[in-house]
Amino acid sequence: MRHLSIPLLVAAIILTWTGIASAESTPEFKLGFKALADQIPDIVGQPLEDEHYGPNGDSLQQTTTGLMVWRKADNWTAFTDGTRTWVNGPNGVQDRPNDMRFAWENEQPAAPPPPTTFTPQIKAMDTESGGPGTTVKRLMAEIDSDWASVWGWRPSRPVTVYLFVDGFHMTLGMPAITGQSLTEEQRRDYAANVPALNSADVQTGGWAIILNLSNGMGTPDWETITKATLVRQYSYVMERDAAGDAGPSWYREGLVRVSAEARVPADPTLRGEMAWMYDSKKRGILPTLTRLNQDWAGFVSISANYRATANSMAFMAVRILADKVGMGPLLEVLRRTAGGQDFETVLNAVTGYTVAQLDAQLQSKLQ
Repeated sequence: MRHLSIPLLVAAIILTWTGIASAESTPEFKLGFKALADQIPDIVGQPLEDEHYGPNGDSLQQTTTGLMVWRKADNWTAFTDGTRTWVNGPNGVQDRPNDMRFAWENEQPAAPPPPTTFTPQIKAMDTESGGPGTTVKRLMAEIDSDWASVWGWRPSRPVTVYLFVDGFHMTLGMPAITGQSLTEEQRRDYAANVPALNSADVQTGGWAIILNLSNGMGTPDWETITKATLVRQYSYVMERDAAGDAGPSWYREGLVRVSAEARVPADPTLRGEMAWMYDSKKRGILPTLTRLNQDWAGFVSISANYRATANSMAFMAVRILADKVGMGPLLEVLRRTAGGQDFETVLNAVTGYTVAQLDAQLQSKLQ
């Protein structure tokens, strides 16, 4: 199979983020959880999953800032952020440290369980994918461990990396994973142009990373290309798992590319995107970050070259922020935005930059 050009690779990755990944339904708070969330919305944040029952009969629902719990043993509803608990009891909503109890609570209630996390699983979908799958499993273990230490994040839902030997087999297997059928035109487009995508996984209720192993296969750079692809896709999963679709597109794309650059400096996609950005600067058509903040979708839809330029500017802007505060706090900006706080207010509080100030700093670096 012929190898993808850099612009086509960029276009394919962005397409998967804005297309298939958007089909997931949005979780909601209901009944007692909604009653508590309505009273302390800024503390509770937004739901990351539907309410469900634990093994002991308690009802649970993870949020962007902690965990909702209904205790079967004594019929109270509470929210915990891991340190403090807000209980909706006979005196209304009251909060206390996790290691204390109100007089009206049972003497020894069980502490809310810690949020469940998952280790990514690798699944070869055809015989030929088994061999390369050993390398993918090693790379994903490294990335998963790295993300826990760098971002302070672990998946709250199952993550499965589905491996296909080529684009043709990938398109045949995609509908069973994503829950979406493909037209013949879409099938040909995905088979020829898409090296990987991420989606909600209808089989597990978690996240899917679907990987076309033929991208770079047979070249000395295959492992580098594959690792860079996995880093980007796992970063997209991290953003969605931690904060839904919160935050502006330039910021989210910048986080993905800073992640890739830090782990795979030789990432050919990033090098190609940077080349288009400097070409745009030379031609006098380089946009401002303020424009990308206001109309990302309009700018990147002009052409693959414009999309590559926007991605590079997003990378450089987020790199400025990461150099100042580190990477973990930048994910917290998304989490707090998902919790209902204004993005720019949170960005300024965490990094000291407004978008306009960051834009000025970025433009000065490009002079």
